[in-house]
Amino acid sequence: MSVTRSRRALRSVLALFILIVPAVSTAGIGTQSKIPAILIAPLPKLSEKTEIYIATEQNVPWSGAIVSLVFPPEACDLLILCGSSYTNCPKTFTDTTDASGKATFYILGGGCWGSGYDSTLTWVHESLPPSYLVQVLVNNQLVAVRGVRSADAVYNIQAGPLLTASQLWRSSPKDCPGWAAVELNDILFHTNPIKSGIFSPCTDINGDHVVDITDALLITPACKSGEHCTETN
Repeated sequence: MSVTRSRRALRSVLALFILIVPAVSTAGIGTQSKIPAILIAPLPKLSEKTEIYIATEQNVPWSGAIVSLVFPPEACDLLILCGSSYTNCPKTFTDTTDASGKATFYILGGGCWGSGYDSTLTWVHESLPPSYLVQVLVNNQLVAVRGVRSADAVYNIQAGPLLTASQLWRSSPKDCPGWAAVELNDILFHTNPIKSGIFSPCTDINGDHVVDITDALLITPACKSGEHCTETN
């Protein structure tokens, strides 16, 4: 990831102890609801979206539910969220579920935030406090927290494209806008987990604890086109 300021708050998974995120109340939504990791991209294509399915308690599609994604200051300040000021935190994105119960978000930006994955609506095996993650609200009720994924996963100041786990998850200054871009270092970073199937949080794009062809398809458009975008002052 190339940035005017690196804006990475990605702390090494190896360096932090693992926390189990406490269960967030899912009262009011059905157990068949699907809330993946939050996907952001420098220039979202049709496939580069976050699609959230909300079911009622009777597990039928919930039409007309208001779904909000709230990026708290810890996340929105240290990720790249293009098209808005880097000082605009927290940042909220909202959509209303359609007749099939789906809310769809195309969010411009880059970065990887959080080490966890989804387990039956609960975000588990996380190294960040729950309050640092994206808050998912349905009709103003907090029902889940999620990490953030992107094809633009890494920014390495010292080692060029040769990345190691300890060189990821960088913090960054807060005094200028960031620039998100999908470049060679991102492609190299994602290639090995996808080829080997070895779990890597930042390449588990949909947050299901499996790195497979589904994740590869989600990031391929950005890798092919070399997407980029910037924040504003």
